[in-house]
Amino acid sequence: MPEPRTIKSLSITRAAAASATRLDLACSPDEDDVGTHFTRLLRYDSGAWTAEDISQHAQSLCQLHDRVGKTSLLVMSREGNLIDVDGGRLATKVEDVTLRRKPYQLGFLNKLRQVGSTLYAAGSGGQTYCREGNGGWRVLNEELLDGPYPNRNWILEYANNPKLLDDPEANRQFAERVKSENPKLFWTLAGTSEKSIYFGGEQAKGLLYFWDGARFSLCDLPTDKAIRDIMIAPDGTVWICGREGILLKGHDLRFEVVVDLGSVPRFASLAWFNDRLYIGSSSGPIALFAFDGQGVQPVGTGLATELVDAHTIQSVGSALWVVGAKSLARFDGQKWEQIPVPGVGD
Repeated sequence: MPEPRTIKSLSITRAAAASATRLDLACSPDEDDVGTHFTRLLRYDSGAWTAEDISQHAQSLCQLHDRVGKTSLLVMSREGNLIDVDGGRLATKVEDVTLRRKPYQLGFLNKLRQVGSTLYAAGSGGQTYCREGNGGWRVLNEELLDGPYPNRNWILEYANNPKLLDDPEANRQFAERVKSENPKLFWTLAGTSEKSIYFGGEQAKGLLYFWDGARFSLCDLPTDKAIRDIMIAPDGTVWICGREGILLKGHDLRFEVVVDLGSVPRFASLAWFNDRLYIGSSSGPIALFAFDGQGVQPVGTGLATELVDAHTIQSVGSALWVVGAKSLARFDGQKWEQIPVPGVGD
């Protein structure tokens, strides 16, 4: 077996909680470029850490729960490649093979999530997929895809030319072309069943679609801000946070602004814990907020070092997990615990 790679410092890029005592992290070396095909997977389980390196960029992590209660970690790359970590094998790539020869402007995938007993994925170019019983994937609605355009797969074009940013003029022309084509970017999805799923993101402004199991409906949004996460509370209320300090709530296809803080903080993640809505911010100085019925208030942890960013927050069982680029904390409803992560430096 090859020797494990020596890494000076890691940053946590993705997280997926399996239980109140088990959490999986995807980490990237600080010296690597974004999208480098390397990820160090770290698993925290009841106080113990294990590590595994994979030759794949981890764009999204998903804990897949089967009918008998077993949980397995799936890792999806931006290109849709899947690794079943606990199954020890490659899973079927997230791709509808019927689209291969069609002139759509596809691109990177962003989110993998289980709804009901089914896996769903969403990404750039209006991509929305579900995994079928045979393990293959199908696009939910081909009419939602971007294209056809003469410059197909602009995101993959960028991936194949990582030095594009080094040429200011070439980069400017590239950015202008992408902007003119006005792509749909789905960042997230959430649902209560295979017949009730929301897909959110942006297309120059905030974008939200509802899938009823047969067709998509465009939701009415009272904001132009991009959507970053969706969470459905136990009472059925749909909560949505946006990149620039926006919090929405609603039902079905209609939503209202609950909080709009302007341009900051950068809300990135939502979780429901102990009958309370929590919001994570991916930019400091405040990492965590809670909704008190009227507005959002900063959450103080009382830890020796307060959290300064939270790109992922998740509630599982009796724990709220809060994950930032350089930090991991857990809240049991009474006290906060800061958990050192191996290899993650300041």
